Amino acid sequence: MTSWATSQKIPPNVAYRLFAAAAGLVMVAATLPSAPTIAMAVAAPAAMLVVLSAWIRSAAALAVLACVAVLALGEPSAVLASAAGLAATLYLLMIHAEATTTEQSLPTTWQTLFGAVGFACVGLAVVAVPLEVAWLPVLAPVVVVLLFALAIAPFAVASSSQSKDHVGQRR
Repeated sequence: MTSWATSQKIPPNVAYRLFAAAAGLVMVAATLPSAPTIAMAVAAPAAMLVVLSAWIRSAAALAVLACVAVLALGEPSAVLASAAGLAATLYLLMIHAEATTTEQSLPTTWQTLFGAVGFACVGLAVVAVPLEVAWLPVLAPVVVVLLFALAIAPFAVASSSQSKDHVGQRR
Protein backbone atom coordinates (compact mmCIF):
# COMPACT_ATOMS: atom_id res chain seq x y z
CA MET A 1 0.00 0.00 0.00
CA THR A 2 1.38 3.38 -0.97
CA SER A 3 0.84 6.56 0.92
CA TRP A 4 -0.60 9.69 -0.58
CA ALA A 5 2.81 11.40 -0.54
CA THR A 6 4.49 8.64 -2.55
CA SER A 7 1.64 8.18 -4.98
CA GLN A 8 1.33 11.89 -5.78
CA LYS A 9 4.08 13.67 -7.68
CA ILE A 10 4.94 17.19 -6.58
CA PRO A 11 4.22 19.50 -9.51
CA PRO A 12 7.40 21.06 -10.93
CA ASN A 13 6.23 24.62 -10.30
CA VAL A 14 5.70 23.90 -6.58
CA ALA A 15 9.15 22.31 -6.33
CA TYR A 16 10.69 25.34 -8.09
CA ARG A 17 8.87 27.71 -5.75
CA LEU A 18 10.04 25.83 -2.67
CA PHE A 19 13.63 25.72 -3.92
CA ALA A 20 13.47 29.39 -4.86
CA ALA A 21 12.13 30.29 -1.41
CA ALA A 22 14.98 28.33 0.19
CA ALA A 23 17.55 30.14 -1.97
CA GLY A 24 15.90 33.47 -1.14
CA LEU A 25 16.04 32.78 2.58
CA VAL A 26 19.73 31.83 2.24
CA MET A 27 20.23 35.16 0.47
CA VAL A 28 18.62 37.03 3.37
CA ALA A 29 20.56 34.99 5.94
CA ALA A 30 23.87 35.76 4.21
CA THR A 31 23.26 39.49 4.63
CA LEU A 32 22.57 39.34 8.38
CA PRO A 33 25.91 38.63 10.14
CA SER A 34 27.37 42.08 9.47
CA ALA A 35 24.12 44.01 9.41
CA PRO A 36 23.68 46.80 11.95
CA THR A 37 20.47 47.09 13.94
CA ILE A 38 18.95 49.58 11.50
CA ALA A 39 19.43 47.09 8.66
CA MET A 40 17.26 44.56 10.46
CA ALA A 41 14.31 46.81 9.65
CA VAL A 42 15.04 46.08 5.98
CA ALA A 43 15.99 42.41 6.39
CA ALA A 44 12.68 41.39 7.95
CA PRO A 45 10.60 42.70 5.01
CA ALA A 46 13.10 41.05 2.66
CA ALA A 47 12.33 37.67 4.22
CA MET A 48 8.60 38.36 3.95
CA LEU A 49 9.03 39.36 0.30
CA VAL A 50 10.83 36.06 -0.36
CA VAL A 51 7.83 34.16 0.97
CA LEU A 52 5.42 36.43 -0.91
CA SER A 53 7.31 35.88 -4.16
CA ALA A 54 6.01 32.31 -4.25
CA TRP A 55 2.68 33.84 -5.32
CA ILE A 56 3.66 37.25 -6.69
CA ARG A 57 6.75 36.94 -8.86
CA SER A 58 7.56 40.66 -8.90
CA ALA A 59 8.17 40.56 -5.14
CA ALA A 60 11.40 38.66 -5.86
CA ALA A 61 13.08 41.73 -7.33
CA LEU A 62 12.06 43.77 -4.30
CA ALA A 63 13.47 41.08 -1.99
CA VAL A 64 16.81 41.18 -3.79
CA LEU A 65 16.88 44.99 -3.67
CA ALA A 66 16.11 44.88 0.06
CA CYS A 67 19.05 42.51 0.56
CA VAL A 68 21.28 44.88 -1.41
CA ALA A 69 20.16 47.65 0.96
CA VAL A 70 21.04 45.48 3.97
CA LEU A 71 24.49 44.83 2.49
CA ALA A 72 24.95 48.54 1.78
CA LEU A 73 24.01 49.50 5.34
CA GLY A 74 26.41 47.01 6.91
CA GLU A 75 30.03 46.08 6.40
CA PRO A 76 29.77 42.56 5.01
CA SER A 77 32.74 40.36 4.29
CA ALA A 78 33.40 39.63 0.64
CA VAL A 79 32.55 35.97 1.16
CA LEU A 80 29.13 36.74 2.67
CA ALA A 81 28.37 39.31 -0.02
CA SER A 82 29.27 36.86 -2.79
CA ALA A 83 27.25 34.11 -1.08
CA ALA A 84 24.27 36.47 -0.96
CA GLY A 85 24.83 37.29 -4.64
CA LEU A 86 24.98 33.63 -5.66
CA ALA A 87 21.86 32.86 -3.65
CA ALA A 88 20.11 35.87 -5.23
CA THR A 89 21.08 34.65 -8.70
CA LEU A 90 19.72 31.18 -8.03
CA TYR A 91 16.63 32.66 -6.37
CA LEU A 92 15.78 34.87 -9.35
CA LEU A 93 16.52 32.09 -11.84
CA MET A 94 14.20 29.69 -10.07
CA ILE A 95 11.41 32.22 -9.52
CA HIS A 96 11.33 33.42 -13.11
CA ALA A 97 12.10 30.09 -14.77
CA GLU A 98 9.21 28.40 -12.99
CA ALA A 99 6.70 30.02 -15.33
CA THR A 100 8.41 28.92 -18.55
CA THR A 101 9.83 25.53 -17.59
CA THR A 102 8.29 22.28 -18.66
CA GLU A 103 8.73 18.95 -16.91
CA GLN A 104 11.39 17.86 -19.40
CA SER A 105 13.58 20.97 -19.15
CA LEU A 106 15.62 22.41 -16.35
CA PRO A 107 15.27 26.06 -15.34
CA THR A 108 19.02 26.57 -15.23
CA THR A 109 21.91 25.27 -17.26
CA TRP A 110 25.41 24.41 -16.20
CA GLN A 111 26.66 27.40 -18.20
CA THR A 112 24.51 29.76 -16.15
CA LEU A 113 25.66 28.29 -12.86
CA PHE A 114 29.29 28.19 -14.01
CA GLY A 115 29.07 31.85 -15.02
CA ALA A 116 27.55 32.90 -11.70
CA VAL A 117 30.13 31.00 -9.65
CA GLY A 118 32.91 32.22 -11.94
CA PHE A 119 31.94 35.87 -11.51
CA ALA A 120 31.70 35.38 -7.75
CA CYS A 121 35.20 33.89 -7.70
CA VAL A 122 36.56 36.73 -9.84
CA GLY A 123 34.96 39.23 -7.48
CA LEU A 124 36.51 37.49 -4.48
CA ALA A 125 39.91 37.44 -6.20
CA VAL A 126 39.69 41.16 -6.95
CA VAL A 127 38.89 41.91 -3.32
CA ALA A 128 41.65 39.59 -2.06
CA VAL A 129 44.43 41.25 -4.08
CA PRO A 130 45.47 44.52 -2.44
CA LEU A 131 45.97 46.66 -5.53
CA GLU A 132 46.24 50.41 -5.09
CA VAL A 133 46.33 52.02 -8.50
CA ALA A 134 44.98 55.57 -8.64
CA TRP A 135 43.70 55.39 -12.23
CA LEU A 136 42.03 51.97 -11.93
CA PRO A 137 38.55 53.35 -11.05
CA VAL A 138 38.65 55.39 -14.26
CA LEU A 139 39.64 52.41 -16.38
CA ALA A 140 37.18 49.90 -14.89
CA PRO A 141 33.97 51.24 -16.53
CA VAL A 142 35.67 51.35 -19.92
CA VAL A 143 36.78 47.73 -19.55
CA VAL A 144 33.27 46.70 -18.53
CA VAL A 145 31.76 48.37 -21.63
CA LEU A 146 34.37 46.73 -23.88
CA LEU A 147 33.73 43.31 -22.33
CA PHE A 148 29.98 43.80 -22.82
CA ALA A 149 30.53 44.75 -26.46
CA LEU A 150 32.70 41.67 -26.91
CA ALA A 151 30.02 39.48 -25.34
CA ILE A 152 27.20 40.75 -27.58
CA ALA A 153 29.28 40.94 -30.78
CA PRO A 154 28.09 37.56 -32.13
CA PHE A 155 24.47 38.59 -31.66
CA ALA A 156 25.00 41.97 -33.30
CA VAL A 157 26.66 40.34 -36.34
CA ALA A 158 23.80 37.85 -36.68
CA SER A 159 21.24 40.63 -36.39
CA SER A 160 22.93 42.85 -38.99
CA SER A 161 23.26 39.98 -41.47
CA GLN A 162 19.53 39.26 -41.16
CA SER A 163 18.63 42.92 -41.70
CA LYS A 164 20.83 43.11 -44.85
CA ASP A 165 18.75 40.33 -46.39
CA HIS A 166 15.70 42.61 -46.31
CA VAL A 167 17.32 45.79 -47.70
CA GLY A 168 15.45 47.09 -50.73
CA GLN A 169 12.56 44.67 -50.34
CA ARG A 170 9.03 45.86 -49.68
CA ARG A 171 7.20 44.37 -46.77
